Amino acid sequence: MLLSIDCFLDRNYNEQSYNCLHFSREVWIALTGNDISEALQGLLGRVSQRGISKHTLNAFTRFECPQEPCIVLMQRPRTSPHMGVYLRGKVLHITHQGVEFMPLDLAMRGFKSVRFYSLCK
Repeated sequence: MLLSIDCFLDRNYNEQSYNCLHFSREVWIALTGNDISEALQGLLGRVSQRGISKHTLNAFTRFECPQEPCIVLMQRPRTSPHMGVYLRGKVLHITHQGVEFMPLDLAMRGFKSVRFYSLCK
């Protein structure tokens, strides 16, 4: 299990090549040892081509409440989904402003839908 988030604090957001999905994938690998790239296949592409397919959702188990660790998928109407990882009661994610590690209630602000997932075994 990841002991410190310090190794992720220097990441720089880039909409096309390193965004919240790439960041969450990297954190998930560090936490669990499991690469979720294949499961995120439809989300890791170019912004204009991103979407959540049935295949993507079927690769994950949905939780009603966050469980540590889990993927946090946040959605606003008519926008690409935003993703982070729930860890130690907070959400670790990256935005245009940089890496943030904040309480769930703050991370959720402004999102209409927030869901919690883990990779199916």
